[in-house]
Amino acid sequence: MLERILHELNDIVSVSHEKGVLLKLCFDMVLYTEALSNSQQREAVLSIFNDYCDFYQKHLRWTTNPETGRWKKLKKGPADYLQPKEWLLDKAPGEGWAFVYHGGEKKTDATDIVFLASGRPFYGVEQHDLSTVACRFPLADFFAQRFSIQTLLKNWCALLQPWHGRAGLSIGKSFGYADWALSRVTESELLLRYPGLQFWSVGEGLYFENKGGGLYDGPRCADWIIVLSDHFVEKLGGKATVIGAMDPLPTYEYPGGLILQAGEFPQLGSYTEKGMLADYMRIGKIIEPIRASRAPYAGEIAVADPQSGPYSWKSDKERSQTWCERFSPDNASN
Repeated sequence: MLERILHELNDIVSVSHEKGVLLKLCFDMVLYTEALSNSQQREAVLSIFNDYCDFYQKHLRWTTNPETGRWKKLKKGPADYLQPKEWLLDKAPGEGWAFVYHGGEKKTDATDIVFLASGRPFYGVEQHDLSTVACRFPLADFFAQRFSIQTLLKNWCALLQPWHGRAGLSIGKSFGYADWALSRVTESELLLRYPGLQFWSVGEGLYFENKGGGLYDGPRCADWIIVLSDHFVEKLGGKATVIGAMDPLPTYEYPGGLILQAGEFPQLGSYTEKGMLADYMRIGKIIEPIRASRAPYAGEIAVADPQSGPYSWKSDKERSQTWCERFSPDNASN
């Protein structure tokens, strides 16, 4: 199975343009959490970032100025510039902050080495908004088992206490051309071709009452790994019920929640081969009662808008909703 997966992945490794790398296939992890406003939460972010730097600090070529958001070139990794540990803990409660590091050749390049943390002002589950801690890993490192994503996630979730989270195969976006039609439409074509791929956007945790909730109510859909805080586990009947429903698929406990895993390896899958992602469908059935079915779908699946020029696109809300529901119990496409 692993050989088949790697062969499939080689066909869609990256998408480039004269401006640089627009899309980069990767393994990524996203933890959605509350405001990240107190010192314990911020210390958890710093600890997670330090763990990530243990793997990739020499490959981090770009970061942002914490005050202006402007890009800063790093010649020697994070130590070459003001680091988060030097300013993050000094932020006042409720004060917004964000930082990002990535390993692209250009500051705008899509890359499979990224660490991003975003704690916006007054975000929190009380307001139905979520902050984000996200990172990307090169596929070669993941499949070579250079690290144990399960061990990392258990440790990171115990520290951060996320609301929920996910990990799996994803499409890393550019830091300058993510909203180009070529980027959005190509990404959408890949999402519609490979059900195992996941979509991610830095603003997807926001709540818009007039459009429907963001991801406060739960995960968007199943993935190779789904993280659920005790809040959601209890809604599903408790740990024993969820673990029993997952059996024989792996389930990992951490102080504060559960981690669900859809089989030994993440897969791309195919809409033409039924049953190929049966383990994802299993998790989809389990989490359906807490799935964020009212998340705003605009932007997930895009189509070209030729009347507005080559750099314009428009959202396809109907196909976006169908895509979000691809692992739901009533969906028999896999």
